[in-house]
Amino acid sequence: MSDALQESSVTALVLLGFENDREAEQVLRKIAELRDAKAERLAAITGFVSALYPPGSDGTPRIRPGMIGEWFVVSQLTARPALAQALRVGLTEQQAARALSFLASAADRTESAAGLFGEFAAGNPRGRILAAAHAAMTGHAGRQLLDPVIAEQVRASDEWTIEQLTELNRLIPAHVLLLTHVALADCTVELRRAEATDGSAVHQADLALAVQNLGAGLQRVGRYPEALSARTEATDIFRQLASKDPDLYQQEYQQKLGALRREYDQHGLHQDAVLHHLAHPAPQPPPPSPPV
Repeated sequence: MSDALQESSVTALVLLGFENDREAEQVLRKIAELRDAKAERLAAITGFVSALYPPGSDGTPRIRPGMIGEWFVVSQLTARPALAQALRVGLTEQQAARALSFLASAADRTESAAGLFGEFAAGNPRGRILAAAHAAMTGHAGRQLLDPVIAEQVRASDEWTIEQLTELNRLIPAHVLLLTHVALADCTVELRRAEATDGSAVHQADLALAVQNLGAGLQRVGRYPEALSARTEATDIFRQLASKDPDLYQQEYQQKLGALRREYDQHGLHQDAVLHHLAHPAPQPPPPSPPV
């Protein structure tokens, strides 16, 4: 192999990893010079790289110490945009998780890794979000970079369904990707708000719970005024529902009102302010126009 092909092969296998010869072959075929190579040649290259850099417990070659490995891979991807682009195409969720985890960790020490992380995070939102959650759970490195990038990916997609958002929120542990949780909750509120325009009590209650969940997420990331506003809105929705159907919603409203009063107390606000806000709720943005 030429030096350039050796470097590209090491970069691909270290970044994306592999668990068996078949996966290693698929990774190497992402390199333009090896796209049509014989399987025997690809197996020889895999053996060559594995001999140079013995794999870790996951089967992936490791350049030690880790900082040198990160520098090598990032420098190769930066110097060879075509290679970086080829390695981003058709990733499995496991490969995406490996790449994002690697680049997130590298970004703590190598500035150019941040840009590469954003490029590898683009694409299929669901797959990248799950990959990011996996990467975030592997350690603390890179989380400050990883979370806002993935949150932006969530907001950039307009193809979500409530079921997809609910599943993702369930799959991502509550203690990681806090900004991503807020983005998922925000998108859920938008969809629930559109549903609630039909005036259905069930849809109104679903909206209130979604807004309440958004408030909890905003609280966790320190956006306290917005969190209080969201919880006030949720309580007001339940107040309106209780006024129409007290048997069904009065207990829920009283629970939400009690929690809201305690929160106002924690922020040093007078409880009369709660009743004032509920009597004069802040105007909400108009619902989106129905499709023609």
